[in-house]
Amino acid sequence: MAAVTGAHLISNRLNAAQVLAAAQTELLELLGDPSVKKVIVWDPDLIQPMTIIAEATFIRKGGVTKMVRLPVTGLTERYEDASEFIFLVRPTLTIVDMVAEAIRTSKKKMEKRFTVAFTPHKVEYCVAKLRDLGLEHGSRSPVQFYINEYHLDILPLDSDVLSLDIPTAFKDLYVDQDPSPVYETARAIGKLQALFGVIPKIYGKGKNAKLVAELLKNVQGELERTQSKTGRQEAANIDSLILLDRSVDMVTPLSSQLTYEGLIDETYGIKYTVAKFPRHMFSEEVLKRGGESTGPFPVKLDSDDSMFSAMRDLNFRAVGVFLSDKAKEISAQFESRHDAKTVTQLKSFVEKLPHMQDAKFNLSKRK
Repeated sequence: MAAVTGAHLISNRLNAAQVLAAAQTELLELLGDPSVKKVIVWDPDLIQPMTIIAEATFIRKGGVTKMVRLPVTGLTERYEDASEFIFLVRPTLTIVDMVAEAIRTSKKKMEKRFTVAFTPHKVEYCVAKLRDLGLEHGSRSPVQFYINEYHLDILPLDSDVLSLDIPTAFKDLYVDQDPSPVYETARAIGKLQALFGVIPKIYGKGKNAKLVAELLKNVQGELERTQSKTGRQEAANIDSLILLDRSVDMVTPLSSQLTYEGLIDETYGIKYTVAKFPRHMFSEEVLKRGGESTGPFPVKLDSDDSMFSAMRDLNFRAVGVFLSDKAKEISAQFESRHDAKTVTQLKSFVEKLPHMQDAKFNLSKRK
């Protein structure tokens, strides 16, 4: 396996694979010299979203020999051959305490380099907490310590779904009165404009939507000045942007979802395009292909799966009819082998066979 390819991110409307490519490039830049042996220490909450960006083999291209999760102690003793330890974490005070503890309990720390990479951005209170704990950027005593950022502003989940992945946004804005999500939203849209061109029309409804729009005016001005200096003008691939503040519609999130995808989300939950189901719901053939032998059975739900792509927006009442028609269609395709009499016809059937088998397998997961 290599990097996540992002084939499911490409559509006629927008090539969201560019967002993925930008995130992968920045990740390799963060890791630096691949000849230097490194250990990545993960914030547990980042592991699953990072699988959207890169698989383990891709990360190892940056010289990563091992990946572990917080909390952890005795790093330098457990991984003596590593020269650098990179903590890839969210900016929270709890995580900062875990990072400091991991470094404190490492004995041979003078010989190693420690880097904390906050994603999507560092925040001052986390930097200040590290400083209070004796860990200041650029210091070489008591350890070589550096603070960096990994700007994972946008998670490209599918060709038509990009997420800022801020699960606490509503609480931050309306309970804690913390405007951080507004600034993170503006930064993320600014990144989209850097990739796909300045968005000419911006509409919005609600107080926070207005704040984002105002921030975007400054971003757009900076982008236009940069493009003017470099002579590189990005064509506008997005012609309009609609910003909706959740405060203008509190009811919709409480409504029951009636589509096929929505019903799965309501019943089992979908997280980072993966839903987990009870194992007894699947045939032995499906379970064998899945690899994992225990626990809930994970199924990836995105446009790579043509069956799911065709079903995701159907009303749940129409799903049974769709599956029945699809089963008859696949059965008829397999039966067509009896009509193949010439070499050309046989060759045509054999060429279609892998696609037919995949379709049959995908259908068996939906029943």
